[in-house]
Amino acid sequence: MKRIKLVMAAATLLAASTLTASAADLAYTKSPVATVYDWTGLYVGGTAGGVWQRARNDYTDHDPGLGFTVFGAALDFGVMARSTSQNSAGALGGVTLGYNWQRSNVVIGVEGDWSWTGLKATSVTTLPTCCFFPVITTTAETRTDWLATLRGRIGMLAAPKTLLFVTGGLALGEIRTSTNIVPSSPSSCANNSLCAIGAASATRVGWTAGAGIEHAFAGNWTVKAEYLHYDLGRVSYTAAEASPAFAFIGVPFLNVSTRVSGEIGRVGVNYRF
Repeated sequence: MKRIKLVMAAATLLAASTLTASAADLAYTKSPVATVYDWTGLYVGGTAGGVWQRARNDYTDHDPGLGFTVFGAALDFGVMARSTSQNSAGALGGVTLGYNWQRSNVVIGVEGDWSWTGLKATSVTTLPTCCFFPVITTTAETRTDWLATLRGRIGMLAAPKTLLFVTGGLALGEIRTSTNIVPSSPSSCANNSLCAIGAASATRVGWTAGAGIEHAFAGNWTVKAEYLHYDLGRVSYTAAEASPAFAFIGVPFLNVSTRVSGEIGRVGVNYRF
């Protein structure tokens, strides 16, 4: 009888321990594995910021083979500006398209963007006269309607969702520039040959370089801030004789070369697919 009671007690203890272990297994929940943010993929976005641009116009005499021109003499005597400059600043906004490849904590990518600018600046330069020259006023204008870039990017992850990068590549821009040179009273374009006008419009390709930071803040959304320097090179054209009294000359008298460069500071938001 005692032996039967001992067997029943042992069976009861075994069943209790089995139920306790089963309950513990049911109560245990496996911890979720933390996901690592992946920068690889195609993305689109928008940007907004400011742009500061410098334009410099250089004037040289165009000698058609005569050995002497009135514009060359005015430049040599220092009564007409050899160069003028226009500084402009404004807002810009546009769209972005790019692709990233992530390798460990290095992110390599390519990015293109287009921005509207509407930059415009005008300079008016009048120098003291001497000798037989009238007072000469040079008015120059430079406009940039849009800017675009196509750049490579390479960066290091400061944190899984924070990218520090440098960037560089091509810069493009639509440049419109003009020069108007007139003698002052009592002289005028009606009776003085020191009168010229010229203009040019061109899409220029130059270079750009900069740096920035980008942070992933909500799912596939990222926000960035970046700085770019750009140089669009030169636009060259001629300013032709504009006085009706000397229209028979019929040849350009000034070469004009306009160089355009600037700085961009902007922020942007991207969505990665």
